[in-house]
Amino acid sequence: MLKKGTARIVRIAAALLGTLLAAIVISILAISVKYYQLTRNPQAAVVDGNGIFLPDSMPQMGETRMYRVMIKAPWNTDPGTVTITPPDGLQMVAEPDYTLDRYGWGMTYWYLQVELQPFRTGELKGGKVGFSFMIPGQEAQVFDLTLPALNVKERQTGKATDEIVISEMVPVPKRLHWIWYVLAGIVLILLLTGLYFLYRSLKEKKVQIAQKTIWETALEAITDLRTALKKKNILPEEAVASLTDIVRHFLESYLGIRAERQTTGEFLRELERGESLPEQDRKFLRHFLETADQIKFARAEASGDVFDQTARRAEDLVKSCHAASDAEKNQKKGGKKS
Repeated sequence: MLKKGTARIVRIAAALLGTLLAAIVISILAISVKYYQLTRNPQAAVVDGNGIFLPDSMPQMGETRMYRVMIKAPWNTDPGTVTITPPDGLQMVAEPDYTLDRYGWGMTYWYLQVELQPFRTGELKGGKVGFSFMIPGQEAQVFDLTLPALNVKERQTGKATDEIVISEMVPVPKRLHWIWYVLAGIVLILLLTGLYFLYRSLKEKKVQIAQKTIWETALEAITDLRTALKKKNILPEEAVASLTDIVRHFLESYLGIRAERQTTGEFLRELERGESLPEQDRKFLRHFLETADQIKFARAEASGDVFDQTARRAEDLVKSCHAASDAEKNQKKGGKKS
């Protein structure tokens, strides 16, 4: 049985988990529907202009420039091959490649880029770029673009023997779309929530395994009380009063009556009406409870010997009830077999 505060935390965690799972299911359904719509109604990819040179279009001879163009393509399309035909005086330094920049709703944003190096001065123009995007199994969508012009200047150098040095490639920033951060957060929360519920489950199982029977609980409590009295951690009068509480709690569990919330007279009268306990046990309880009341309310004195005798008799009561319970169970089993 969870405590009130713990139960509230578990309910809140369960509600959060349910909300997150619902959000994930809805997101998956929305994405699936959108993807299905794209397959049923194909859309064309769109190119953002003819592209640009980075960092600018006025390099010195020998300085490399990055040609880059953005393509906005539907989810269900894939980039195809690229063909670069540079103008005279311009050469490729590296093979062209595609870079996925980010995701949008139903669309992906790609960069096509290639590193080029001028080896002549003046205006270099007339180059071509060809590439394609395609839906698997369908005809590709082909693009033919014209490279922007490059105005190449003479190298500014103080030494005639300076060699042409290729500058570093201009980095293209790669950003993760916000949806990946959201999904990562959801996965992390689900993982932590799952670990929490696993921990609670293992803890509850451990408590259930370690739970003692009413007989073991009562006998161990009496033994602990005897030890405390022997070590003089408690007075005999207090020990007798505590022993009364132990016996009442045991009988409440064993007989299913409100022993702890009844006066001694009410409790004894209820025992007289029933046949749950043998006569000798009822006599012991009557004497024991009346003596305990005198000690608790009339300030009667008690000794260690009185407590020890009463404790032994209380242990006998618990063992007698245990034996009676086992006998009743065996009798029921025997009746079912016959």
